[in-house]
Parts: sequence; C-alpha cells; structure tokens
Amino acid sequence: HAYTWGRLYLCEAGWSCAVTVGLQLGFKSVLSISNKQPALDAFKLIYEKQVAGIAVIDDDGRLVGNISASDLRVIGYDRDLISLLNAPASDFASSISQAPVAVEPECSLAEAIFALVQHKVHRVWIVDAEKRLGGVVSLTDVLETLAKTE
Repeated sequence: HAYTWGRLYLCEAGWSCAVTVGLQLGFKSVLSISNKQPALDAFKLIYEKQVAGIAVIDDDGRLVGNISASDLRVIGYDRDLISLLNAPASDFASSISQAPVAVEPECSLAEAIFALVQHKVHRVWIVDAEKRLGGVVSLTDVLETLAKTE
C-alpha cells in the first residue's frame, strides 16, 4: 500500500531556486497498516522498520489514522488502555492519537512546515483529493532538506 508521489519544492517557500530546483520531499515509501489489523501489529512494524510512526489506511488506501511509537506513553498513564493493543488499528488510533494531519501533493515546503508546527506533530501525510495516501513528510525530512541547501 505504499505509493511514492508528492512534491514539495523549496523554491515555492522562497528559498534560492538556483540551488533547489527539483528538490523533492515525500518521495519515500510510506509504511501503512490496514485499519482492521490489531494495533499491536503496527507497533511490531514500527519496531522492525525502525520508524517513528505509520499510517492507518482503509481498504481503498485512504488515510484514516496514524500510530506512532510515542502513542505507547498514553498507555503508561492509563493501564486500562492496554487492551486497545488488540483492537483494530483504526480504533486504537482514534482513541489514543489525534487525527492525522494531511497536506495535498502540491503544497509548498512552507505549508508543510506550517502544518507540522500548527498541529504540533512530527509528520504530515501527503494525500490526494480522495484522501488516498501518497507520501509522508516528517520533521526529520525537513531538517535534512534544509541542512543540504546551500
């Protein structure tokens, strides 16, 4: 279920286009889990792939939630929530996490950064008009991109 499209250009955000023309974010494979799989499977995947979070998608590939490693902290505060690990990923995500933050494939780097900051999240998902998952941009991606610009 991983798609690789979605472009964010630094020059759209006012950065020097001479250096950054064609620089793209969001073009990496996106890890996802079916909304029907147990949330525990999401954490296994997060551990195995050494990522911070994954998308939760429905049968049509539409983004319906996200699960991140930091969601485990919530369980630490309320032991009754441990049973949610066996619940479908979408149920876990809607109970523990905030709704996923998404941007359109054509958004600028500035818009992506604004979404990250405004919603206080570590990643924004790239979705099309039908909310089908296409990519992801994380704070780490933004930092890496900015560090590579001259």
